[in-house]
Amino acid sequence: MKFTFATALAGALATLAAAATKPVFVDTPVSLVRCEISTFHWGGGVPPYFVTYRLFNLMPVRRVLDAINNTAVGEFGNTEEDGAEWLVVAPVGDPLYLEVRDSDGHLAVSAQVRVQPGDHEC
Repeated sequence: MKFTFATALAGALATLAAAATKPVFVDTPVSLVRCEISTFHWGGGVPPYFVTYRLFNLMPVRRVLDAINNTAVGEFGNTEEDGAEWLVVAPVGDPLYLEVRDSDGHLAVSAQVRVQPGDHEC
């Protein structure tokens, strides 16, 4: 196999492109209010993304079991989008967090946000 300048250039450009990919991230929502629409944003990494929202359990053993059992409160599923809107129907007081996994398997997790009471029923 003949090594050429074009081959070296193509390899270098591929390496730079991979390095230039921003790590996957998720923005923590400012608040979650029951029966109101909340907007989530994420990005970086390599789409599509698999997005779930989970209950944050303060007991470490329970968190490990939840991770093993892959229990989620809900999911947005696979998406090429960099955000979504959600009607918050989780009970008031529930501490939730958002997980975003890109197609390369990299994971980003938001901070915990506790569901606040809203002004109306849903």
